[in-house]
Amino acid sequence: MKMHLLFTFLLLAIASSVTSYHYSHVTVAILEPIHDGELREGELNELNRGRVRYAKEKDIGNMHELKLDENLFKTAYSIANCEDKKGDFEIVKVSELFETSGTSPTVPKIFHPMQTLIACAPNLPTCKKYSESICLLGPYSNPTDDQIERGTIGSKCPHGALESELCKVPRPEPKRRDWPVATQRPQMEPIEPTAADPVTDSSIQRSSFITFVLALIVIMVLF
Repeated sequence: MKMHLLFTFLLLAIASSVTSYHYSHVTVAILEPIHDGELREGELNELNRGRVRYAKEKDIGNMHELKLDENLFKTAYSIANCEDKKGDFEIVKVSELFETSGTSPTVPKIFHPMQTLIACAPNLPTCKKYSESICLLGPYSNPTDDQIERGTIGSKCPHGALESELCKVPRPEPKRRDWPVATQRPQMEPIEPTAADPVTDSSIQRSSFITFVLALIVIMVLF
């Protein structure tokens, strides 16, 4: 009986230490609004500070800054309303933000260094699919451990680091518009002047001579 109680106590202690370890990087007070489906700049800043602390502790050199995304926010609300949406994002229940995934078992989902976008939506009464608020993390639907680069925080940033030492998120490149290629007009070959038709020239000369003779006869008759 004593051994059973001791074993149970040990399991509870381990579970408590794991939970406190995850939440030690982000204050519980900041997480409460997220549980309600609200994520504002204040909570986002605290999450980014947690990412900084986690990256320093775990030697993650490519930890990126998290940003709110309006399009992702609209998608999160649609999913919370039971709409079937697929895309470049990971659907995470708020209670599972600090859990690991099958494709990335070494870091909690909220601390994966290559996830740069986040948006949360509350648990809507119109949908029974989710029993709590959800968050979308992007731009990867299945982030992996292979994407993690070890090193001093900020040392593996492909686009440079911010003052916070988190990696800068590159701006999306504007879509190139494929303008139609201007078609060139076909070059016309110069028309070479052709030699005058000798038959035509002689006919013109003959008619001119006849006209001259007739005019001369008229003058002689009149005078």
